[in-house]
Amino acid sequence: MPQSCAKPRISTENGWRCLIGLIQIAQKYKVDDVAKRAVEVLEEVLPTVQRPDQNTNEYDDPESAVDVINFARHSHLPQFLRPAFYALTTQEWMDRPLESNPLTRLSSKDMMRVQQGRTKLQSEVITMAFGRWENCNGLRNHVVCVKNTACYGGWGDGFWPKEDNVARWKNLQWHPLD
Repeated sequence: MPQSCAKPRISTENGWRCLIGLIQIAQKYKVDDVAKRAVEVLEEVLPTVQRPDQNTNEYDDPESAVDVINFARHSHLPQFLRPAFYALTTQEWMDRPLESNPLTRLSSKDMMRVQQGRTKLQSEVITMAFGRWENCNGLRNHVVCVKNTACYGGWGDGFWPKEDNVARWKNLQWHPLD
């Protein structure tokens, strides 16, 4: 056999959905070396427990996170679960119609985990956020707060407009660990 046929390339260029399919087929037919290599490459593409900050943009929509959760459960690869759950927990659901809600593709236990995670994160964000500079009402000793436009205290050269409370809280709840 030619070298290119005997050793097909499994690389990050394959996209994570292709790698997931390859892993499932390799596990089904017990081709362990292919499955192992595909998992190694997938760990470079998707965030894992060991590297949760890596490629977080792969979960740009809830469907992606749901697909990864279902795959990880089915394939016994728990290293992909936590970052996918975190992505689901912090994503915006307001713009999603109920009939196309991807959460319905999860098991009831996983749906409950997502809802509990959202509730817990929101509670922690609210608890931690009250004393932070983002909530400055202009009465603190920040010199620039007295302009009644924004508070710059503690935020380098960025700011939160006081009038835009919705954007500020959404950002805090979407990215509570950032």
